[in-house]
Amino acid sequence: MTFDLSTLSGRPVADAVGRLESDGYDVQVLDLDTNPMVTMDFREDRMRVWHRGGVVDHVTNG
Repeated sequence: MTFDLSTLSGRPVADAVGRLESDGYDVQVLDLDTNPMVTMDFREDRMRVWHRGGVVDHVTNG
């Protein structure tokens, strides 16, 4: 990872996805208002971008 994940909070989803994909991660985008459910399988190469209204709330690895 070439940057701190906390710097993505408050940014547009497209910006966060672009940064993560450029670092080689598979990105899963999740809307906290419509479908916050995820599987429990862990994948080191995946980042989950949680958002509300197109703005990043938080990002998790897995």
